Amino acid sequence: MFRRLTTIGKKIKPENLKLTRNMSAEQEPPVKKQKPNYNFRKDEDYTRLEDKNPNLKKRKVAMIFGYAGTGYSGLQYNGVHKTIEKEIWENLIANGYVSKDNAVDLKKTGWQRCARTDKGVHALGNLISFKIQFDEKDKTTEEIEKEFVSKMNSTLPEQIRMFGCQRVTGGFDAKNSCSSRMYEYLLPTYSFIGPQKDKSGIYNELRDKAFNGGYENYQDLENDKYWDDLKQMGIDTFGKELYEEIKNFKFSTDKEEAMDPERIKLYEKSKELKVLETNFKNSFRISEGKLKDFRMMMSQYLGYHNFHNYTIGQSFKSASSFRYMINITVEDPIVNNGIEWVKIKIHGQSFMLHQIRKMIAMAVLCCRYQCSKELMLESFTSKRFNIPKAPPLGLYLNHPIFDFANNKLVQNNHLPIDFTRFENDMDLLQKNHVFDKIYNVEVEENIYTTFFKFIDGFKFNNEISELSAQDKETKTTEELEQNSSNPFAFFINCKKRWDDDVENEVLYTDDSNFKKMKEEEKEKKRLIRLEKRNERLAQEALEQKAAADAKEEVKPEEIKEETKPEEIKEEAKPEEIKEEAKPEEIKEEAKPEEAKQEETK
Repeated sequence: MFRRLTTIGKKIKPENLKLTRNMSAEQEPPVKKQKPNYNFRKDEDYTRLEDKNPNLKKRKVAMIFGYAGTGYSGLQYNGVHKTIEKEIWENLIANGYVSKDNAVDLKKTGWQRCARTDKGVHALGNLISFKIQFDEKDKTTEEIEKEFVSKMNSTLPEQIRMFGCQRVTGGFDAKNSCSSRMYEYLLPTYSFIGPQKDKSGIYNELRDKAFNGGYENYQDLENDKYWDDLKQMGIDTFGKELYEEIKNFKFSTDKEEAMDPERIKLYEKSKELKVLETNFKNSFRISEGKLKDFRMMMSQYLGYHNFHNYTIGQSFKSASSFRYMINITVEDPIVNNGIEWVKIKIHGQSFMLHQIRKMIAMAVLCCRYQCSKELMLESFTSKRFNIPKAPPLGLYLNHPIFDFANNKLVQNNHLPIDFTRFENDMDLLQKNHVFDKIYNVEVEENIYTTFFKFIDGFKFNNEISELSAQDKETKTTEELEQNSSNPFAFFINCKKRWDDDVENEVLYTDDSNFKKMKEEEKEKKRLIRLEKRNERLAQEALEQKAAADAKEEVKPEEIKEETKPEEIKEEAKPEEIKEEAKPEEIKEEAKPEEAKQEETK
């Protein structure tokens, strides 16, 4: 006891004892040091917690905007690169909608984009969900949204426009809450002009009768007429001899040759011919037959398909390779600045990287080379296709759709996300920035002409041309593709097999009621599950009945009871025999110690 008291006394320190009334001020314990406040930084620009506006409230919102992607490296925030999100983010901070403690990272605000766009791709309507701080004192919802739009548009570039900012539920997510997306693609119709006769590698391969699987009697009368008319126009303008000299003219870097008056004359004439060919190309108008073929090709994408060939680094076995295309519409052509354009509308649940651009390129190339729709369907299989990407110039996001999320928003007394409220603003952005950039850039740079000319110029290597007829018959299509240096060789290996009833075939569907379609699909799956369940129950009932009938006839359990093998085991009683032996009692009779004592006596 005494030891315990001494040890406790040693542990007690005077400064830890409480003061009593009789203690003097000199005997008071030292004052504890206050912990530093780590809730604010020492920077002058940083807003302290106690200096914040008490009227600011952090709310989950959906920011609706549109932009022209020319000059930007896509939408997504990407470090030092110039992107749309980086431009918007900096303006949000500057206008005080994001606090300084959250300005260091987008994730702190719950930043989530609806649809990511690539470099140079536009969006008439897009959406980002995040938490924002508002001054809600004495302000209505409409006034807050109007003030936000006015502030942001005053500081943002003209090609990026804010349309609205509305309250959403806490569980709303821009990406996961989106039910589908609507994309559009503008394509000049002269993209359907096929390769030049005897001037391109692909055209020559198409006409090669010895090539296994090629078009033995390939001819495109419409395409051949275009190139023949272009040649005749050049001959009529310059004369046959001068025209041939101009076509064979090659610019030389040699100073003496460059200063030759005759070569200077040919150079000037070649520029005139190029202008003539460009004007003739711009005057091209697509025929009804080729437009119908293109619509048929685009209609093959409808429904569920494996699009692993239409993106980068995606496996055929991956579940994410399956995508659902709801509706695809190819509108009638329109003319702008003398060039005919066709608009393709693609409505799908979701899209992978470069998917739409590869879809457009595949359909256009099939029409240019007169391939069948079977080739399109074959691209959905495990076979690997090297599909090029169409230029990003004509691609833009029209708007996302939030059919299912809007129901929850309305239930929680929030406005539904409806892009029809901003139709006038979207049309103005489309007219002043999106369409003008697409049209003007194509006129200045001829992007589509360069793209398809690049594809037509590919040639096969000598390994294929030198193959014997027997080798070509024995080798498979995959082996031929592997031996080819042409990444678009799969177009060559598909024979022309147009259906006789192509005119009566449904080219495309126009079902805009996505909700109804989903309900029908859900009901169909439910009926299939119910049918399978009924079949399973019926099968189990039959199996049970069969087992019961067999049990009544054979009765194997009663036979086992008559034999009674367990009773026979009890008669043997091997354990009782062991007890009679009693080996332990024999050991007790030996007693070597008692024998020794008797000897000593």
